[in-house]
Amino acid sequence: MTLHAMHQLLMHKRKAMGRHGTHSPFVYGLIDTVLIPVYREKTLSDKIEQLAIGLDNYCRSTGYTTLGQGVQIIRLQDLPYSLPAVDNSADTVMLLSDIHPTTAHTNEWQKLCDDSSVTLSLDLYHAGILFFSPRFKQKQHFFLRF
Repeated sequence: MTLHAMHQLLMHKRKAMGRHGTHSPFVYGLIDTVLIPVYREKTLSDKIEQLAIGLDNYCRSTGYTTLGQGVQIIRLQDLPYSLPAVDNSADTVMLLSDIHPTTAHTNEWQKLCDDSSVTLSLDLYHAGILFFSPRFKQKQHFFLRF
């Protein structure tokens, strides 16, 4: 683990909250039905894989669409320099992994969160979730324990 990654982990642990620290019913429900069951997985790769499956099920049940075939795990370094085209009239979700191992990754994650089409971003330290939705009236960003 690099010095940058350790610093980011400490900062994340300081800021991260559980379901009771969120004031969004949507995020509270996502934590309750997806993150808490996935947290019990043993390895990080299992957690990320189960997160994608749980997120896909939760999003389908709440009316979200996904980019491609279900929720795909996209490595941040594999993402093109700009976000893929997203239909702003539809509710869409994207799951990214490896958002904090280097300064470049953290900076890219921050740029994605700041993008005007992103309305909700969830930082789980090892992964990030971006929502593109007209449902959210103002941009929100949460640091969550995972």
